[in-house]
Amino acid sequence: MTFKLFFAFVGIALIIYAGTANALYLSMEVSPARVEMQQGSTYPISATYGVEGANQLTTVYTEAGDYPKVQLVGDFSPIKMQDSYTFDYGIEVAEDAFPGIYNLEMKIKAADEFGRERSASGVIVVEVSESSDYLYTTSANSNISPIISAVKFSNPALIMAKNDNESTIVSFRNSGSASDFNVVFFNVPEGIDLSANPLIAYNVCMNCTYSIYINAKSNSGLQPGNYGIGIALLDLATNLQFNLGEIAILAKPLYDAKIDVPYAVYALNSGTDSNSSVLITNTGYDALHFALTSSSELIQLKSNAIDIGAGESSSLPFTIRAAQGALPGIYPARIYFNGEISRVVEFTVEVREAAAPIAAPAEPEVSGIETVAIRQPIKNTTAETLTDVHFDITAMPPEFSAEFSPNHFNIAPGEEIVVEMKVTKPKVASGDVSFDVIASGKKFASKTINVPAGALSFAGLAVGAGDIVLGIIIAAVIALLYIFRKGVKHFISGDMEAQALASGAKQQS
Repeated sequence: MTFKLFFAFVGIALIIYAGTANALYLSMEVSPARVEMQQGSTYPISATYGVEGANQLTTVYTEAGDYPKVQLVGDFSPIKMQDSYTFDYGIEVAEDAFPGIYNLEMKIKAADEFGRERSASGVIVVEVSESSDYLYTTSANSNISPIISAVKFSNPALIMAKNDNESTIVSFRNSGSASDFNVVFFNVPEGIDLSANPLIAYNVCMNCTYSIYINAKSNSGLQPGNYGIGIALLDLATNLQFNLGEIAILAKPLYDAKIDVPYAVYALNSGTDSNSSVLITNTGYDALHFALTSSSELIQLKSNAIDIGAGESSSLPFTIRAAQGALPGIYPARIYFNGEISRVVEFTVEVREAAAPIAAPAEPEVSGIETVAIRQPIKNTTAETLTDVHFDITAMPPEFSAEFSPNHFNIAPGEEIVVEMKVTKPKVASGDVSFDVIASGKKFASKTINVPAGALSFAGLAVGAGDIVLGIIIAAVIALLYIFRKGVKHFISGDMEAQALASGAKQQS
């Protein structure tokens, strides 16, 4: 009994294995799965049969489930196959078919080696409409309209100047009848030439995505402004137009300028003034003419007009003048440049209370005094105008005095100014002296330079036996200034900067 049961299980297992090892599977796919047709038309479709698990050629039978007025047509004879194949069929709509939606079914059947039937099917949805007066000859035997959708521009907005080139790619999907299209443009402005590649989109098939390369080229006649250029597809068979959208073109001015002032804030006391300048750079293609006005009585322009050639730069000087008795406060200021283009620069003027007058030093009770004058050229080696440059003396004996001429001055880029220092000493004084010179200015750090005793001798200062000459080194007075604006370090130097540094110059904040 045990052996009989064993062999029975083995037999069942072999049968199951034979059935699964040679299992037959069928598949079917129809394309397209949905079509729009008119009365009295035909439309081609394809059907893909798939046979899996067959160890030899299998006979496949095809059946059609359709309607008397909306039918599937083609060869429905039995087919022997073992793999996957595609076959062509058609849909035929009678002229008197009633408009509506029809579900057509295609079905395939086959039997495996054990006689078991396998099947697969596919459904085509057909939407029938009344016939129209046009026929799309570019799609054989079809009068279905192309359906354009999914329009996309790679760059829908082009920014251009004159003699410029820009491009974009427009893609779209045709879910209707295959057609040939001509690319057309509308509302093209003067100064712009447009081209399409390809100019004619041949055989844009059903359910296909198509791309067109568009190039825009400008010439010297382009005027600044915003333009919208329409683009459309013109069906060659019917002259029907399908709009794709609009390309936006921003035409930049043929001229432009960069205008700036050195400082965002100018500070000065009531009853004083400060000189500065506006740097103007013409970054455009053509020469510019500006008419100038200011918004505040504090601003006095040196000129009310300026001309700047293409690619050139120029400085426009102006003075900030706070009248005696002007109320302290923060005042906004603007300089307008109203010419072929409109520009404005803005900054702030801080007016402070007038400085208290400095008491005159008491005259030393001496029998006489002597003065020596030393001249030193100072040159601005920066690209900025340095304002309110001035000097002060510290650590000098009370009987001595020093003054600078000029003091409190502005110096433009590349400009050289000769500064004269006069040192006065009493005749009765004896011995060497040393003192500090502090150079300062608006918007830059002060520089303190020690003038050591005996650094330089002037025989003219000798006043008698036993007197030791006054020793100073005026060349180190203005050796180095630091100006900080917008994170950029600039330098202003005299002719003897090295001597100043060697003399122990140090920077103070």
